[in-house]
Amino acid sequence: MTGSHRRTGYFHSARELGNPLDFLVEDNTRERGICDLLDQIAQSAAPNAADVTTVITYLKEELPLHLQDENEDLVPLMRLRCKAEDRIDDVITRLQSNHGHAMVDLPAIVSLLGKATPMSQRTRRMIRNFASHARSHISVENAILLPIARVRLKANDLDKMRRRMLERRGLHRVIG
Repeated sequence: MTGSHRRTGYFHSARELGNPLDFLVEDNTRERGICDLLDQIAQSAAPNAADVTTVITYLKEELPLHLQDENEDLVPLMRLRCKAEDRIDDVITRLQSNHGHAMVDLPAIVSLLGKATPMSQRTRRMIRNFASHARSHISVENAILLPIARVRLKANDLDKMRRRMLERRGLHRVIG
């Protein structure tokens, strides 16, 4: 993303991005909130337009950055630093499969949310399934991947990751 990348109501400042692992946990918390909104939207006969806009903006702007943070920074560092006993490849394979499914499903979910017509049962089910898969992914990441990362990653790994995350958000000029 460029330096002009506009943030949603979940704006991230460079100061918020101290420890990149803490930031990923915060992003996961925000994503859980989006999942809750998705469930509300799927249950409502007339979804709140502001909620729909918030979710669409998050899915189009925030989620891709979060997935890049994991795929381009966290995963390679974990593969570099983890020991065989961590069995990190199994966890990473599962998470990357989830990322793949999320990116495939994402355009359809955004499109369905953007339609003004009443939602069919199929659409509601797709939205609930998307939220459910996202929650499962967040649980694995928070319970397994990030605790191992806190043990295995070195200070310079975290600094490199932080710099790349700032760059990705166009905030690297604010604070290095």
